[in-house]
Amino acid sequence: MHSLPRVLVLHVVFYASIFAFARHETVAGRIVAYDKPLACLNGNAYRSVVIRVENPKKVGSEFIRVEFSHPCDETPKWLGTRSPIQKFRLIREKERDEELKEFLDCEDLTSHVTKRCPRPIWEHVPGAERESLPFGQRLPCYRSEDLPLAPVV
Repeated sequence: MHSLPRVLVLHVVFYASIFAFARHETVAGRIVAYDKPLACLNGNAYRSVVIRVENPKKVGSEFIRVEFSHPCDETPKWLGTRSPIQKFRLIREKERDEELKEFLDCEDLTSHVTKRCPRPIWEHVPGAERESLPFGQRLPCYRSEDLPLAPVV
């Protein structure tokens, strides 16, 4: 029983040390879309936004995906407003790069076959409704230094 808190403390110290040494970069761009959180864990919603980068040569892509978390009972106000060009302090997460999917993957519980769900993942922010998202392209992934991912325990 006494070892469980010790393990948790070790995990928190380990992840805190990784986050402390991670080098951030500043990227200018505009948020064009966001996903809806599927669930809350430990009181936090884990989400992503797609950002159109102002200087794509700097990051090697016109779009990037940024992961962040926020308390479940709060929705970031900026998701419901037109996004200005702004600077984001980000930490690169190369191992999380992935193809941008348009729809959720669902598993048919009877056949255990993964299929595309009719529910779209991404919603445009106001003013970006005409923005075409790069579905099927591999996007560089970052996490926000200003809205850090809360640890999942």
